[in-house]
Amino acid sequence: MYKCFLEHLEQWLLQRFTLQSRPIPPGLEYQVSDRGRNPATIQSWCYQCPQLRKIR
Repeated sequence: MYKCFLEHLEQWLLQRFTLQSRPIPPGLEYQVSDRGRNPATIQSWCYQCPQLRKIR
């Protein structure tokens, strides 16, 4: 449902800043929950640039 907003935000950030990827602790970059009727997916990204310390 929110994927189009995420894609827009990511493109906007990549166009305006020189982003460097930051490490994410193992096991936190991608999780899937099978609780409930519909599985939920959580995916994390983390970036930094001179203007912003942490974008996630």
